[in-house]
Formats: sequence, C-alpha cells, structure tokens
Amino acid sequence: MLGNLLLLNYKLRNFSAACYIDSGKMTAPSKVEKVDLVGVGLNATDTLIPVAHYPARGTKVEIRPTTILPGGQTATAVVACQQWGLRTRYVGKVGDDHAATLHCTEFARLGVEAHLLPASGCPSQQAFILVDDSGERTVLWRRDYRLSLRPEELQRDWIVNSRALHVDGHDTAAAAQAAAWARSANVPVIADLDELYPGVEALLKNVETVDTTGAGDLFHAGFIYALLQGWPFQKQLDFACAAAALNCTGVGARGGIQPLQKIESLMNTGPRYPAVFQF
Repeated sequence: MLGNLLLLNYKLRNFSAACYIDSGKMTAPSKVEKVDLVGVGLNATDTLIPVAHYPARGTKVEIRPTTILPGGQTATAVVACQQWGLRTRYVGKVGDDHAATLHCTEFARLGVEAHLLPASGCPSQQAFILVDDSGERTVLWRRDYRLSLRPEELQRDWIVNSRALHVDGHDTAAAAQAAAWARSANVPVIADLDELYPGVEALLKNVETVDTTGAGDLFHAGFIYALLQGWPFQKQLDFACAAAALNCTGVGARGGIQPLQKIESLMNTGPRYPAVFQF
C-alpha cells in the first residue's frame, strides 16, 4: 500500500520538511540538514473514547463520539518542539497501513522531517484510551513485535546533525546506538523512560537527562525546548511544567500544545506550590 517511497514536501518556516516512508528499495536523499532536535522512538495512533465513568467488570457503558489522533511519546515531543519554532526530525517504525500515511501526512503538515520505517504486513502501534468525565484515562494498547526499531535501520547522520537527541528507550538497542552516536558528536541526550527496559544500562551511560516518572510527553518537549534556549535550570523546569499543565486542557496527546506566549503567561502568573528543592 505504501509503495517504495512516499514523499510529502511542505515549505514551512522557510524550512523544507519531508516525510519518508522507505521500504528499503529506495532511499531518502543523502543530504542531511542540521536540525535542533531529533527524536528516535515511539509513535502511535490514539483512539479517544469518552465515557461518563469507567466501566465496572461485566457491565455495559455507553460511549460518546470517538476521535482518532496521532500520538506516541517521542513523536508528540518532537511535534511540540516543532510547533514552538524548533527545526525537528523524527525517526520511528510504522506498520503497512493507513495509520502510517496518517502519521506521515501530519508530520509533513507541521514541518517535521520524518523518517518512518515500515514493517511489512503488520499494523502500526495503536492505543484505545478511555477518558471519563473527571479526565482520568485508561490506556489499552497494542504494538506488534515487528515494529521494533533495530540499530542497523538508523543512519548516523540523522542523529549527529542535531543539537539534541530525544529517545524513549522502548527499543533499547536502537536508542543506545543513537545515544552513543550523539554523545560522540557532543549532542546532549534526553531520555523519557517510563520503565527500566532490559539492556537500558547501555543507553543510560550516554544520557545527560533522564525522567522515569512518566510525567508527560509535553513536559519532556518543554524541557528540551528550554534546554536549547540555554535558560537556567529552574526556568527549564518551569517552562516544562507549564507546557505539560496546559496540554492537559486539550483532547489527545497533542490537543493542548499551546503557543509560547500562553506557556510563558502561565509561568509568570500561575499559582505555585512552595519549592521542595532550590537550584
């Protein structure tokens, strides 16, 4: 369905963005431009299912109209940084299905240079997310083992031609390879680890910043953006927290990505808890 190579080009922010779905029979152009951020890791297709309350076992619950949106922790962090004006690149695995085209179209629309590596004969990662009236969510997800990103599928130039690398560590060997290339080129590595995956030690030795709390894709995006601005550490955390908080006001993983001005306004005017630590 995808063909050998699907290429979508957009001219956004005076930057040529492209999305490549490469089957291996053809390759993307060899010239690799320098970007601010490269993300290597997960993408997903989220089906949001609103319900009045979480269903009890053995019961029926009426659902409201559903929404299908692109998501995934690394992909979402990259998209947020792109929307805040950074130049970004994304590398990840997709299936041989309509969801792959959905991701490619969305990346290209936003101006992200995306390299989507297809796994033949399997669906892209998907999540079904129950959201109740209180905003609490329950995630049901599926990822075919053939979607695993392998180190040999990466290109070093994708990684070292950046100012920062963001990984989620799910495909640990590929993340570790990307982190090693980044460290050798003095590119800082930020890792979003919601659990300690097998073999993660090889990744951690090349990571500058790691968060294992699962605090949110937009927190990581906000932290990366602030890091690349060269702001003091306290301001980096403030921006990340404000970006994450505002994202919770929207629908879906990317529905609440706000402009920089709104994030900075919340930083300056929003109530604060007393500091536990001083930096």
